[in-house]
Amino acid sequence: MKQKRRIKTAFLLISLLLPIIVSILACGFPGIVNTSLHETEISLDVQLTLNAERITAINAEETEQAMKETSVLAQITTVPSPTTHILPTETQAAATVTLEPPATPSTSAALEPIPIKDWSMYFWVPVSSGCQSTAELCWKLNDNHLEAQTSTGFASLISKQPIIIDPVWENPYLVFNHKRKIERSAYLELQLDDKWLKVRDYTKSRLDWSTEVIDLNQFRGKKMILRYIAEIGMDQRNAWLIQGVQVVPNYVP
Repeated sequence: MKQKRRIKTAFLLISLLLPIIVSILACGFPGIVNTSLHETEISLDVQLTLNAERITAINAEETEQAMKETSVLAQITTVPSPTTHILPTETQAAATVTLEPPATPSTSAALEPIPIKDWSMYFWVPVSSGCQSTAELCWKLNDNHLEAQTSTGFASLISKQPIIIDPVWENPYLVFNHKRKIERSAYLELQLDDKWLKVRDYTKSRLDWSTEVIDLNQFRGKKMILRYIAEIGMDQRNAWLIQGVQVVPNYVP
């Protein structure tokens, strides 16, 4: 490439210098120049034409060479595109990963019993002795006769937090264990949507522990609070122990 450029430059210089040389000759040797001036002009035209043709050919060769170099460079730097393979329908089905939905908790796991352990107490006390189970406290009607003699009305054990009886529960029940010695009025009430309803009236004693179950199906969708009531006064003779109070959403007898 550099050699061709030198040749091109030489031809250009010759083309520029040749008219000057002819002029010098015409001034210094008029007789000779006049004789062959016409021939020299013809020769000069021919030479200039040849020079122009050679320069054009050189330019064409340079252009062609540059195009070849550009093509080679493009082949070297071009990164082939990745080939996309289309799987047949059956293969696609086999290769498809199926995302399973998260497992739904079982009904039994979602419907665990709801214990009731937070109470407001009047003339009731929490105790750890004499309970059916030693794993948790039970609630005892206060048996302090001297204190009872100065008290009037009814001792009350009231759950602090309301429980909504969910309509989707399969078989909701209130379940608790208790034993009692009843000589005066004692009963259990439920507050349902701000109205108190007596659901149990205890008139008989039972000195051993027993399990009490109360059907709550008719109260679905209602908000419930419990209240255990026992009469107290001068002759305090009632005794009552309660433990394990809970709402079972799906009670199985």
